[in-house]
Amino acid sequence: MKLQLFLFLLLLPPLLTAQRTEVVVLDAASGEPLSGVEINSEWLSQPVFSDRAGKANLQSGKTYWFEKEGYATLSSELPTSSSTVEIKLSAQKLSLPEVVVSAGRLSENSIRVLQPIQVIDRRVIERGTAQTTPELLEQSGQVFVQRSQAGGGSIVMRGFEANRVLLVIDGIRMNNAIYRAGHLQNAMTIDQQSLRRIEVINGPGTVTYGSDALGGVVHLRTLSPVLNARSAGAFVRYGSANQEKTVSAHLQLGNNRWAVASAFTFSDFEDVRSGTKGRKAAWGDWGLRKVYQTHINGVDTMMQNDNVYQQRGSAYSQADGLLKVLYRPSGSVSHLLNVQMSTSSNLPRYDRLSEMNNTQLRFGDWYYGPQDRKLVAYQLLTEKPTILYDRLSMTASYQDVRESRHTRNFKAPNRTDRFEKVDVYGFLIDMSKQIKRHDLRYGLETQYNNVASTARRVHVINGNQTSASTRYPDGGSQTSSLAAYLRYEIMWAQQLLFQTGIRINAHTLTSTFVSRDFYPLPFDKVNIKGMAPNGSLGIIHQPQGPWRKTLLFSSGYRFPNVDDVGKVFDSTPGAVIVPNKNLQAEYAFNAEVQMRYTAPNRFYIEGGAFYTRLQNALQLQAGQFNGIDSILYDGTLSQVLLLSNVKAADVRGLFARAEALLIENLTISGFANYTRGTFTDGVPLDHVPPFFGQLRLSYTLTRFEASLWWHYNAAKPIDQYNPNGEDNLQYALPSGMPAWQTLNLSLGYKLYEELRLRAGVNNMLDQHYRVFMSGISAPGRHIWLSIGYTL
Repeated sequence: MKLQLFLFLLLLPPLLTAQRTEVVVLDAASGEPLSGVEINSEWLSQPVFSDRAGKANLQSGKTYWFEKEGYATLSSELPTSSSTVEIKLSAQKLSLPEVVVSAGRLSENSIRVLQPIQVIDRRVIERGTAQTTPELLEQSGQVFVQRSQAGGGSIVMRGFEANRVLLVIDGIRMNNAIYRAGHLQNAMTIDQQSLRRIEVINGPGTVTYGSDALGGVVHLRTLSPVLNARSAGAFVRYGSANQEKTVSAHLQLGNNRWAVASAFTFSDFEDVRSGTKGRKAAWGDWGLRKVYQTHINGVDTMMQNDNVYQQRGSAYSQADGLLKVLYRPSGSVSHLLNVQMSTSSNLPRYDRLSEMNNTQLRFGDWYYGPQDRKLVAYQLLTEKPTILYDRLSMTASYQDVRESRHTRNFKAPNRTDRFEKVDVYGFLIDMSKQIKRHDLRYGLETQYNNVASTARRVHVINGNQTSASTRYPDGGSQTSSLAAYLRYEIMWAQQLLFQTGIRINAHTLTSTFVSRDFYPLPFDKVNIKGMAPNGSLGIIHQPQGPWRKTLLFSSGYRFPNVDDVGKVFDSTPGAVIVPNKNLQAEYAFNAEVQMRYTAPNRFYIEGGAFYTRLQNALQLQAGQFNGIDSILYDGTLSQVLLLSNVKAADVRGLFARAEALLIENLTISGFANYTRGTFTDGVPLDHVPPFFGQLRLSYTLTRFEASLWWHYNAAKPIDQYNPNGEDNLQYALPSGMPAWQTLNLSLGYKLYEELRLRAGVNNMLDQHYRVFMSGISAPGRHIWLSIGYTL
């Protein structure tokens, strides 16, 4: 803490006022002012928006990017004088991928980003075709999403899932010490209605973001306070497949120094109805909910389901809130307070609740308790150049994460409750410095996690409580990391961008085992220390013509966390994972090439290929506990499994994306992703999705828009499943997971400038399907309607 305080005092700049320029943003064709134009710069961590008169007050002598839905992004350097400057935006028919992103936490144009990146902007979010953030990401085409229950969504990128994919919100790492290697549902705690944009960054992003970014980074950016602006809005939506009821509201207020942004959303979802069409006789009862458990006079009872497509045990509700306060005392300094919260009802684990033990249901209870996430962060941004930096951003954050698991075998008298609480403290500094053609970005980051794990066994009739084994070490666990990174780039002849970077990360983990009542471990403490260097090297060739070519070499790492080291938990029926104190970091070494061809206002097409070697891969394997290969766990004789650094794996893939203007106002777009992964001994790597893609037609007028899209997933044959990993063989057919496809439609109409109606049908043909690795069938025909009002 002394070092952090010293750095803060050393780098804290004087609050000096820089010269300002008034900007007026206009429609190039009509000359009318454009409100709500998003203005970004390498000097800004939070965007500025034009007011109703199209005006914004910006620092002079800086380069800014101006973005608005339906208009081409424009870059302009403001003069050093303080006179008024007009910025004219031209209408654009295609959503070309040159946009401003924060792939390195500080803003930059996407044409300077080496990794494949896709932005899901506010326009896409407001279409309302997705109910949750994981579903929104799934529809983007850049990620694959697994589900164990309706209230979930585990993100897969390039064959990596859960703790091998990094989630970041407003520049702050969400991945904590108990992010597991299986299927992770934490993306559900992000309310899509509070998001301004999502940046999906494919491939290792470890140089800037640190541990866990092996498959990629999902950077979620929430709504920003806007100076000199006032706006408010409300949104309601109903969906038929799960009787969704969602209500959301947001408010933004600001004067010339202060601004506030707030949002609140509540959603209630009943049991999901799966599709009824396209089933084959060979499937038998697969995917059908024929029986379910209920309690009659305190006794577990199996009930016949009167509708086998109604997936009883999948209902849940969720509430989310956001508050941001911005204070900008001068043109060069701003302070931002960021407060977020998310909570849910109990989340029934549908896949486990549907498991059978011969002719009887296996579980009477299996649910996650309320999934709670709280975040408080303070950010200081200065644009006053010094000898060390041109721009500096410092963020201090605290996260309080709570989750629990509650399990009870069918007709068993006792329920086991396991509770986890994680306190996460973070501090990071990001800086940039430009010297002629040389651009430097560098920073420091530290994070500390404290994990408390408790458990109890409760008699469901009389309420008596006894002790139970904890999921993680009962004496507590702590992890800490300290990292420094540097990224350097240089532009040659305005055509060739060379970029390289390096990051050094030191990591420690301590876990303490106290009780010997349940598992007499031969050790009482785990101490792991390590240091991981990694880097990247790439070139972007972008001449004045239509081509853009990229070559990238990068590496990533993931330190073992508390979930890897200290977990004792049944991963599959009849198997139990026991702690391994000798784990080391995983490393990924990646090479990829990308190409893009753009014909302005006609079409663009881009694609690429990648190859990743995963070294020291953590893999479950049969092991022993105190010399025996099976132990009793929760009353069941279970095979002992150990997570070990035993293998290397190869992951390779192809990806493509294109968009074209067919006729005036009508565009066609599509994407395709193909990934294969195997360990070096030939065993399939788990988490690797089958080929998937999408084709979309979009028609847009001033007040009306329509979109028709086809979503496709190829089959996943059983011989491509990992037999001991997290591919969930028990929820597939004997032949594997069948291919599936859906046809979907969305419509939107602006009745007034303030009032918009939207409606649509997802899975129009009511197909019955289940996504690879998932333990719940996807919704059937889903008719939805939303009404949004904005002041």
